[in-house]
Amino acid sequence: MTDAAKRNPTAAPQLEFDLGQPGLRLVLGPANSGKMGHVLHWWRDRLHLNPVVVVPNAADAHELTLEMLRRVGSLVGASPALTFDGLVVQVLGGQPQYVTDFERNLSLKRILRETPFQALGPVAGLPGTLATVGNLLARLEESGRSQQTIEEILTGWGGSDSGHPGLAADILQIWRLYAEWRRDFGRTERAAEVRRACSFAPLWTRPVALYGFNSLTPGQAMFVRSLAASVSVVLTLPYEKSRPVNLAPACEIDRWQAVAKEVVELTGQVQAYSSPAIAHLENNFMRDRADSEAFPASDLEGVRFMLSSGRRNEAESVAHQIAGLIRAGVAPGQIAVVVRRVEAWRSLLCQAFDSCHIPYRVDSGKRFIETGFGRALISAIQARIDDDADALLAYLHSPYSGLSAEVVSDAETRYRRGSSRGAGHLWALLDGESCACLETLAGAVTSPADGVSRGFLELPLFELWGGRMLKDGLDELSLGSRQAEEDVRAHEALRGAIASLHDISDGGQVPEWLDPRLLASILGDLTVPSGQVEGQDAVQLLSAHRLRARRFHALFILCLVEGEFPSGGGRPSLLTERQRLQINSLGGGEILPGDSDDEAPLFVNAVARSWQVLYLSSRDADDGGAETTPSHFWQLSERLLRADEGCQVRRTLADHLFPDTTAPTERHYRRAVAPRSQSGQQTIVGVITAEQLREAMF
Repeated sequence: MTDAAKRNPTAAPQLEFDLGQPGLRLVLGPANSGKMGHVLHWWRDRLHLNPVVVVPNAADAHELTLEMLRRVGSLVGASPALTFDGLVVQVLGGQPQYVTDFERNLSLKRILRETPFQALGPVAGLPGTLATVGNLLARLEESGRSQQTIEEILTGWGGSDSGHPGLAADILQIWRLYAEWRRDFGRTERAAEVRRACSFAPLWTRPVALYGFNSLTPGQAMFVRSLAASVSVVLTLPYEKSRPVNLAPACEIDRWQAVAKEVVELTGQVQAYSSPAIAHLENNFMRDRADSEAFPASDLEGVRFMLSSGRRNEAESVAHQIAGLIRAGVAPGQIAVVVRRVEAWRSLLCQAFDSCHIPYRVDSGKRFIETGFGRALISAIQARIDDDADALLAYLHSPYSGLSAEVVSDAETRYRRGSSRGAGHLWALLDGESCACLETLAGAVTSPADGVSRGFLELPLFELWGGRMLKDGLDELSLGSRQAEEDVRAHEALRGAIASLHDISDGGQVPEWLDPRLLASILGDLTVPSGQVEGQDAVQLLSAHRLRARRFHALFILCLVEGEFPSGGGRPSLLTERQRLQINSLGGGEILPGDSDDEAPLFVNAVARSWQVLYLSSRDADDGGAETTPSHFWQLSERLLRADEGCQVRRTLADHLFPDTTAPTERHYRRAVAPRSQSGQQTIVGVITAEQLREAMF
């Protein structure tokens, strides 16, 4: 390493890089150490070279672009912040035709269903196998190795792993079949395009800075090193050697330091927090000799501990606190709710926020089958292919069937009283009812009951049926409601899937292997993007992984319960640890990086994202009253800040109502005072108007 690389300035340094000199500057530091300021200072000094700043996702790109505008006033002649995909497109000089999640799942599902396997045969049809296989293929792609190199590594592994030779052969077969499918339909993976961009790097002339990444895949790292050979590159990573927990793995930092031309180490800035308690917790969490005695309990202002009994109570307690913050003048957009995984909490939190009239935005999409539109569509397909009367009734009772509730109830009553069973018989009871949706469904999805050997799809009619379902649903729902907006987004996701089906169809003719059963199993996992709250600030609900470098006035960390956060166990894998290391050894490097234990770094990073008020929420019981254990993250934070039970916001299983003095809405207030009204106690509900009540509350 050069002498320059050994220097470790701790403040915003004078930039020593020559503006046009190639090489890598590695900038290390914990959260709120000035890494963004360092990058923007570097970017502003090189505006005449049209530098590029790269961030992990589109939301980060939007936020950083706004900050760039604030710094220079205008981006005329300069590029806004880009994602890594955006950088690859710029380097390649064109937009690749990426395979969609739907297309990938459809292809892998077909391969798993139709290919004879040696080791995977017994589990090929299980629900989790598709995701596990897809994850393994993605990691192989991200290794930065070519298709041929990966095949050679897998072949060599199969010969060396005498205990599981069949598994190696199965994985190699899936790898080849999937690659062949992509070639046939002109699709590519993002990781493959990152590898291809390495050969274009010598032609690239614009400086590049990468900010907000916790780590890079092996393929991305190869690309960054290729760029650094031609232009000035800055890479920031969240790491401080003296800290016991860091988001960036130490082994990766060592690799980057070995190739960096200059290393800059920044230190955390206590002034980044308005609360000394948050600063103390973020700086000392899990240190061996954290001086917790030096922190006075009287300075706990800024960190609040919440303990609830039951998940619903936890959600309602958070909603109550958020309503109080908004009443106190905090903008909803300056409030974030962080959970370990959004899917497990979406429904409860959305119900609690809706009941309190809290505007919110979920930072991840739903699965198609979790939407009303998607659930009805999948039920209708299942009814056709399985002759399932219950599935048909689920579709008919939905607002998307086009039939009135009276007609459906009458048909169901006659069906229940009769002796014949099956969706076909129920369908016959509706004969004579004019329903465009049912008629189109019958032509779009043909079932074995119609006299064919296997069901098949008629794509034009299938697309028409989806449109009619949406129209009928919107006729029943309130325009502008969350449900209506969600249905529109679900329909757009369906249209995207149908467009993919048109692309892979031979002249509009659906291939024989694409039957309705296979389609239904894949459609349910389509991602429906979350909606934007236009013209209005909204509380952000997001996962700990998606939080990254965004900061908020107030932040809630939920589900701090053992088994939830930290979660128990890693991602499912087809490979044992020994097999993963064998593949890495044969590949001469990091082919399949190990899963790091990133639970503690995720928690510390979440703590650092709040600059004024931090709420740490745990539970001591589940909804049925059984005891649960608060996370050791929560307990350690209490000890570190010397907080006692008097500092906790408690909500027990007996607390079903919000207090009347702080009820977030009129409805919650009326529920709170109803028991007193029934017992003869006087309330104000009967003597003031609803408008006066709202004015008094807010």
